[in-house]
Amino acid sequence: MGFDVLRVGELSKFVLTDKEVTDFNCHINEMMKMIEILPEIPDGESTSFKTKKLSELRDDVPKESLDVSKVLENAPTTKAGFFVV
Repeated sequence: MGFDVLRVGELSKFVLTDKEVTDFNCHINEMMKMIEILPEIPDGESTSFKTKKLSELRDDVPKESLDVSKVLENAPTTKAGFFVV
């Protein structure tokens, strides 16, 4: 399965050097090889890590909040009790 880097570059209005075309072709073809072998991986087999532990939920317990004035002391600019971004 091939990938036409030049055609994609044209469609996206990218100007690519010859080296970029060569590099992108190499990288994309490697990715396509990886994608092509995905059907060969048996169902239910993890390829990254194995864990039997599911995410643990914790009780939602209210705690004392930070003092707003102390937090805003570190802000470069504030307005009406909020950070200005």
